[in-house]
Amino acid sequence: MKPRPPKSTEVSEGAKDAQDSTGPLERVHLDELEAMNDALAQRLAEGWAKIEADDAAAARKIAEALVAEADEAGEDAPEALTLLGAAAAAEGDGEQAIAYYESALAIDPDYFEPQLLLAETLLDASDDLDTALEHADLALDLAEDEDEVLDAMLLKAEVLVAMGEDADARELLGDLPPIALPEAEHHMRAGRLYADLEDFADAQRHFELAVKLAPDSAEAHHGLGVVADLTGRDAERKAAWRKVRELDLAAEAPRWHLSEARVRELAGEALDELPEAARARLGNVPVQVWDYPSLQQIDDGMDPRLLGVFDGVALGDQSAVGGTPSLAHIFLFQRNIERVARTEDEVQDEVRITVLHETAHFFGLGEAELEAFGLD
Repeated sequence: MKPRPPKSTEVSEGAKDAQDSTGPLERVHLDELEAMNDALAQRLAEGWAKIEADDAAAARKIAEALVAEADEAGEDAPEALTLLGAAAAAEGDGEQAIAYYESALAIDPDYFEPQLLLAETLLDASDDLDTALEHADLALDLAEDEDEVLDAMLLKAEVLVAMGEDADARELLGDLPPIALPEAEHHMRAGRLYADLEDFADAQRHFELAVKLAPDSAEAHHGLGVVADLTGRDAERKAAWRKVRELDLAAEAPRWHLSEARVRELAGEALDELPEAARARLGNVPVQVWDYPSLQQIDDGMDPRLLGVFDGVALGDQSAVGGTPSLAHIFLFQRNIERVARTEDEVQDEVRITVLHETAHFFGLGEAELEAFGLD
């Protein structure tokens, strides 16, 4: 989950309070202080723009420079620490992100952004949901404008769903305004939550509103396709998922895009991890690297954002006569793998996991067994 940037890049309330507490002599330089705050806000905005552009390394450099300058001046920099946390989270280092957010909150406990992002990172890690819920509640208490309240409400509902507290999540979602929300992202998050809760009518409504606000959002169209698929409306599912395919393929490849040859090499390395007997049983099942599922696969019901799939008859279901079916394949969908990754290392990890996951399907392992092996 990529950290969402704050709606404003103003300095934190704690920093504002420090400015307001200057004595009579210092007030002579109030204009200079305001100019410094404007410059800080501009640099923070540049950093958050880098996060939005999937350039976490550039965001980190900006934040590190701000922290160094603050240290040299003997000042605190909760805003820069928050940006550092977001950069770490975007690079897949949740532990470091949590440390930065906690440092920002130690300076300014009433700072909304690190409170929200800390809860989000804990949810993403899924290893301390109670603490994630605690920080989501604190963020909701600190929220001031409509966007902040909605972000905190939706995040708290996401934590509750992850905890299995469906009734509480449903009650919280019932407090959402019964009108169009400010951003398509709000509707998409609400739609995903309602779909998880199997409230498909509300999920449909939110995804439709998301599409209305952002017609070119592949995420919104994908949500409509998921709901249509879950409710057996094949024609609507096909139309929505064809649109997802069109939009995803038109999107620019990320900076961590790998060549097809490199992905094939990574797939081969993953297969080499299998025991020799397993490789022998796998036989001539080829690994196909495609950009994306085909239109025919999507029309046949395949989720267009699937990372990979085993297409064929599982080993235990094959006839005792003959060898591996010649039509069996393992497909890797490279654009989808790169879309869910945040770095080149994560692409490599996803290729490995996806190959082993789909190979396990060839051997007839179910989802529970795959989860036990860490391949879910």
